[in-house]
Amino acid sequence: MNDLLLTLSQFPTQSLAHLESFACVGVGLRGAAEELEILLIQRAQHPQDPWSGQIGFPGGKKDGNETHLQTLSREWYEEMNCALPEGPLANLDDVQARKGGGLLSFYVRPTVFHCEQIPAGLANQEVQSAFYWPVRRLMSQKSQLEWETNNGSASLRLPAVDVGQEIPLWGLSYLMVEDLLERLLVIPDCRIQDLGHWRRLRKDRK
Repeated sequence: MNDLLLTLSQFPTQSLAHLESFACVGVGLRGAAEELEILLIQRAQHPQDPWSGQIGFPGGKKDGNETHLQTLSREWYEEMNCALPEGPLANLDDVQARKGGGLLSFYVRPTVFHCEQIPAGLANQEVQSAFYWPVRRLMSQKSQLEWETNNGSASLRLPAVDVGQEIPLWGLSYLMVEDLLERLLVIPDCRIQDLGHWRRLRKDRK
């Protein structure tokens, strides 16, 4: 796992640091090659949370003059009830936040690291549940679907992936997963089933 993370950390990333406000999320991985799994959460239902009830990654917006790592560490502790796991870190591309089809004035920075297990007694005011999902199943044809949402004036159908929950993984988290899988595609030692199929899906979508 450390070798995989070190390889991922060497990829160039797109920074949106010109947008001063940001949030950070943690993308936990465990396993190796065909057994690689990704840690996902379902956010608790909260009327003031724009991502209430959605499937995604632990994290949140910066507080004061925090750095990216300080924000990630604090948010991970608040939502996962444990310290950020030690070991190599690898950033993915920054993603500009959006809602209802419009761009918001802050970005989200996803950071990948090794996370071997889910802490006991996780459920809290921010996280309803957490679970691991096989990366190879994210790429299977049967898991691909569309999720209908409303931007206030019209309905939108957006790409999504089934992760065994009532709500699929879609939106910003989906974009982050796409970015991660694109990077895994070019790592020779990361022999995950269906990577070739995922490449064809991406080409067809474009």
